[in-house]
This record gives sequence, C-alpha cells and structure tokens, in this order.
Amino acid sequence: MRKARIVFSLLFLAAISRSAHADLIWSDAYKSPMSNWGAYMYDQNVKRHLRERATQPAGQATMATTPAAPASPSAPISATDFPRNPNGKDVVAQFIAAANLPESEGSKLGTALRSTMAQLGAAGRKDNIATAMTLLIGLSFGVLEKPGFDPSRADDLIPIVNDGLVASPQFKSLGAAERQSMYDSLLLSASVIAIVHQSGNKEASKTIAKQTLQQLLGPSSEY
Repeated sequence: MRKARIVFSLLFLAAISRSAHADLIWSDAYKSPMSNWGAYMYDQNVKRHLRERATQPAGQATMATTPAAPASPSAPISATDFPRNPNGKDVVAQFIAAANLPESEGSKLGTALRSTMAQLGAAGRKDNIATAMTLLIGLSFGVLEKPGFDPSRADDLIPIVNDGLVASPQFKSLGAAERQSMYDSLLLSASVIAIVHQSGNKEASKTIAKQTLQQLLGPSSEY
C-alpha cells in the first residue's frame, strides 16, 4: 500500500487561493458537504470502532472492547476502491451552488477547491475511500490540535478504516456511483477545512472539523 503521507503541511497548500474568500461559505446556513448524504449512513458500530481507534493517544493500545471490525487487518485495500465514472456527480458544483455566492466568488472558490482536492487525492491511493476518510480524520484532528495525536502516524489508521468500512453492511451495499460521491465529498470536506483554516478563520475551521468528526465518527468529548 502506498503511504498517504498525511502531513499537515497540507494546511498550507501553495495552490490555495487566498482570494477565494473562503469565509463567505461560513454562515449559519453552512452544512458540511456530507451532512445530508446517504453514503455516510454506515454502521454506528463501525463509527464507534473508528472513533475509539482514532481518538486514543499515539502508542496506546486500543480502547475498543467490542470492535466492529476484525481484530487484525484482513481486508485488502482494494475493497474500498471504486471505478470512477467521469460523468458522475460534481460535488464541487453542488457545493458552490448551495453556498449561493456571487458568480465571480463562486468561480474562484470552485477553482481553489478543485485544485486542493487534486493535491489531496494525489497524496494517497487514488479513488479509495479508506484513504480519503483517513486523510479527512487526520486533517480534522490536526486543525483541532488534538493532544496526543501524532500526524506522522495517521497512515496507521488506513487499514483500520478500511476494515471498518468493509465490516459495514451499509457500506458494502453502496454502488460505484455512491462510493464515488462519498470519496469526492471526503476530499471536498478536507479542502473546505484547509481553505477556511488557511484564510485565517481558525475558529471556523475548527468548528467545521468538529462537525466533520461527529459525522464520520459519531459524538464524542474527544473533539
């Protein structure tokens, strides 16, 4: 498996345009890109298992007592791949439309999001949901400056996330189009966090990161 190289210099991607005015997408009406999407309705036991493994301090043994996935990684990483349809849903266009920005600002933000998504996608296994989800989890914890979270070990979560997803009947039932939408929205969410954080609105980026972790991992006092 190629390492995702999830390092938090990603927060300072040179391609991010400060002129995108990312603060404009932050308002009471803002919803994370995955807030309403059925692709995220995977098993609550899986969410709990991932939360317990992701929130433990680096180097500690797992706190899970009833893991939702096998005790040791067993599923091939290809189990969370999907075949991409170039004519599939454009999550960036949907997000920009929902943000209701002026055309010029929407265009700038769309360009920044697509560029950032491309760089994030290139950091790991292409079109693989476990890798994209791990990146988003790690980036969110990085923004929140979670004590004990070691960004250099974020790649260790990939097989855990992979096995967790494979163990979920809901996830296994998703078709290629739904998996593509899920993958793209994971990268979109990471890009939104990175752009808002880079714009200087650190409190907003932390709020989005917390919402993201609640959606991916379920409620917890750890974030």
